[in-house]
Amino acid sequence: MDYAVHDELVLEAPEVKLDLVKEKLSQMMAKVNEGILKVPLIAEVGLGMNWGKAY
Repeated sequence: MDYAVHDELVLEAPEVKLDLVKEKLSQMMAKVNEGILKVPLIAEVGLGMNWGKAY
């Protein structure tokens, strides 16, 4: 049986920091599960002024 979990984090950041936040957020989320979960935790990051534009 396959399982999927879908959740969202919504962050606000200054425009000049968006590239840094996007890079670091993906790295941090990938490390959250080290030694805890048996499956990879994949974090996709979208940028936009609202949900529709981010994805």
